[in-house]
Formats: sequence, C-alpha cells, structure tokens
Amino acid sequence: MSYDINIWSGRKVKDFSRSQIDFEECLEVELEDIPKHIVNEISGIKYLTEIHVYDYNFNDKALKLALKLAKKYCGIVEDVQQDKIFLTNGEVKTFVYEEGDSENDSDDKSNDDTNDEFNDMLGDNRGIALIWYIDDCDFLSSNKLDNFIDTVERILPFAMPYRYGDYEPVKYKYVDKGKEHFIDFLKNSDFPILLQKKPFLGMDIRVPKTRYKTRLFENDTNFSNAKNCFLSTMISIEIERSSFFDINFNKRLEELFVEVSKIVKPYFAHVCEIDDYRYSVKKKEEKGEIVSWWWRGIPKNLGYAVVLGKPYVNMWDEFVKNSIKLDDELFVVSNFGDSEFNSILNKVGSISTKITAPNIHLQLAEDFPF
Repeated sequence: MSYDINIWSGRKVKDFSRSQIDFEECLEVELEDIPKHIVNEISGIKYLTEIHVYDYNFNDKALKLALKLAKKYCGIVEDVQQDKIFLTNGEVKTFVYEEGDSENDSDDKSNDDTNDEFNDMLGDNRGIALIWYIDDCDFLSSNKLDNFIDTVERILPFAMPYRYGDYEPVKYKYVDKGKEHFIDFLKNSDFPILLQKKPFLGMDIRVPKTRYKTRLFENDTNFSNAKNCFLSTMISIEIERSSFFDINFNKRLEELFVEVSKIVKPYFAHVCEIDDYRYSVKKKEEKGEIVSWWWRGIPKNLGYAVVLGKPYVNMWDEFVKNSIKLDDELFVVSNFGDSEFNSILNKVGSISTKITAPNIHLQLAEDFPF
C-alpha cells in the first residue's frame, strides 16, 4: 500500500521518479476536478501530479521533494493520508472533504420519511434515465458498441461524454481524442467514468465478464449468507427531468430509446425516474427495484416507456398484445409525448408476479429465464 501525495500546480510538473517514489503522469485538470479545499487556497491551478511512496522511510523525503516542486511550478501540496495541505510559504492546514453520505451511512441515519422529504425537495432536479439491459457479455467486442456510439452521435450528439477516463480527474477529452479512441477506451476499461454536460447527468456502460457473481447481504461479512446473482450488461443515460419534457427534446429521446434498442437487442429496457438518491441498495431492492447491473426480474414500478425482448416476450403475453412491434424480437409500449411522467402500467394491464423482481434483497424472480 502506498503513501499518496498530490501536487496541484499552475505549470506542468516534470517526472522526478526515483527509488521508492513514483510519479504519475502530470494531468491537465479543469476547475470542476479541483477540490474546494485546494481552490480556496490557491488560484490558477491547471495540473495534478500524483506521487506514490512505497517505503514509509521515504515519506518525509517525498514530501520535501513535493514541496520543492510545488514552489518551482506554482502549486500546492496535498497529503492525502493526513488530510493536510502544505503551502509553499511553510503554512500547513487541515482540510475536510465535502462529500455526501455513503449508501451504508444513509441506511443507518435516515428513515423512509426523511428520504421522501429529501426527494420532495429535489423537485425538477430529479433525473430520468433511459436504461437498456442486455444479455451479452461480449458486447464490447461486438459491433453493437460501435453502432451504439454512432446512433447517439447521429440522434443526440450532445449526449456524448465530453470527458472520460478510468479515474478522477478524468484524463481524456472527446473533442481531442475522437470516437475511435473513445471506443477503444471503453473496450479496455472495467469501470469507465463518463462525464456529460447538462441537460444530461451521466452515462454508464457496464459489461460483466461473467453472467453470475456472488453477492453478500449489505453490511454482511458472513459468506454463508452470500447468493449467486445475475449480472447484466447495462447502458444508461440520465437526463434532467425539467428538460426531458421539452417537446422537441422528448421526440429525440424517443427516437434514441427506440433506435438504440434495435441495435443492442435488450431483453428489457425502460425509461424510469431516478429520484431515490438517499435509499440504500437494500431498501431499493426491497421496493422491487433493479439496482445498477444486478438484474433480478421485471421491476415492479413500470416507467414511462418499456421495450421488451427475448426471452420475456414469451413470458408476458399481455404486454406483447398491447404493444407496437419494433422487429421480430422487440416490442414497445410508451408514453413519449406526454407532458407528465406516467407509468405504462395502465396500457399493458396485469403482470405476473412470477417474473417481477421480489421485494427481497438479492432475491431473483420466481420465473427467472437466465
């Protein structure tokens, strides 16, 4: 485990790596990448250099070197382990990260009433997501990924991430690197960070290496309680609620939802609200929701639009009967064009509880086709 030191500077720091002290590549950063406790102390920051020390006997030596470089390159030193900032005038300050509660913290500190009150306060800032679930662990190596990117660029080019990388601050700018580099990056990244500009709130592309993986109950270290759960390839695009209902934008989103579905062939895709920010994973699953790429069955709260594909088209006759056929495998029911977020449930009638996600954490549907 390394001892980590950051140099935030106005000029680009050269690599001074030596025995037991490694310098990461000096990254150009935007204002949004710089922590508030750094911005409050110094202006004109343009670069971040991360230093890793692998022998504690070299910690003081590395810190002295960092201070020397910070002074030379117009910067400031951040000691990540001690939560301290070292200014080049010799002043040392302690800082506190301004971060929100984790999901586990929220599970302990807040109840459902508090969460409902919090969500009411969000108002039009609540997000709406287009999510596709795909049974394809080879998604990244197929032409589906390339066609997905082409489709987004054609229909809603400003939905493309403007920056991306494996860690923050994100390293690459789409305008500089282009589509080919972006696709190559996605094919080689396990958990890419994709930043979008408003009205888009985020894009997520997750592709598992295997369809099943062991999950523990939340906050549980007893592996005898672990369950083997299904991992799905998942794509999501999140949008500000206030922008979603703009007439022209809504039509473009409908086209995107349908055309991407034709390309990626999801077994299930939907347009849903993402307003329960303070609920833990366990609480969400106990409401019959799907969390991230952990597919457990059809979510109980059907959203604004749903595309159904194989094998579920053979398991939900009522949906297929009331839907529009997109192709031989896909059927859609939607409320696109409505000025309010209404569920499609009244259009499709009943849904068997055997194929819906149970209100039990980690539990799969009774009729689970994978």
